[in-house]
Amino acid sequence: MFEFYQPSSLSELLHLLEEGIPDTCLLAGGTDLLVEYRSGARNISRLIRLAHLSELQDLKCEDGRIKLGAALTYRTVERSSLLREKVPFLVQAAQSIGSPQVRNLGTIGGNLVTASPAGDLAPPLLVLEAQLTLKKKSSSREIPLSSFFMGPKRTLLDPQEVVTEISFALPPENCYQIFYKLGKRNAMAISIASLAALGQAQRGFLTGIKIAVGSVAPTPLRLFHTEGLLQGERLTQALLKEANRRAQEEISPISDIRGSVEYRREMVGVLLERALSEIAGEVP
Repeated sequence: MFEFYQPSSLSELLHLLEEGIPDTCLLAGGTDLLVEYRSGARNISRLIRLAHLSELQDLKCEDGRIKLGAALTYRTVERSSLLREKVPFLVQAAQSIGSPQVRNLGTIGGNLVTASPAGDLAPPLLVLEAQLTLKKKSSSREIPLSSFFMGPKRTLLDPQEVVTEISFALPPENCYQIFYKLGKRNAMAISIASLAALGQAQRGFLTGIKIAVGSVAPTPLRLFHTEGLLQGERLTQALLKEANRRAQEEISPISDIRGSVEYRREMVGVLLERALSEIAGEVP
């Protein structure tokens, strides 16, 4: 058995976390937490429900940045006209998660804090260079999402902290936004590999290229070396081939019931070539 709390304000939540009770768990959607608890993979001594904290449910655009409360559900992301207009590939990623019932409950913050290598929202948020706001009773800090993940199910989050907000700058108006998810089936599947990309081609040359992948390393991953190879270059078949090779060097997939190491490596190359071709138009 565990103690159950439902704070009515962020301040009350931070006070509870400051008490430092071991095995305190935050319940947002519960789509991962409750599964782990029932399977015996997670101990819970104190469960704190976040459902009534309006401070964690903002969705707004201010000073050229979109700010998302950590307790926003995937369904809210799907239905937001602001997000559909400005970051459609983030909406597409949210739509790819689980069933409608899961999307009604699951939250952005929960998806990130779970730190699954296959988390669907992480790749688009990585290429958007999202920042996380982490708060505890005595302090607040902002960190880049790219620094947040430490390994499977591990993050930089202190036990007395909570993620309150995810924010990112609006992408350039004319850039391509791409999200691909490869799974065993079209819906309700954990990805075998996923890829998000941002960028555009100006006078035939690639600019602003950002690429991130999921399910092919211990954490969701920005492909910084591959990006560096592509910036300012005209896309050719030779460059596509080299980018494919470079991307496969940056990842470190494992074999599991969904796919082998070799298959995941090959598919990252396929998804990358497809994304770059879409950004650049017809490849010479």
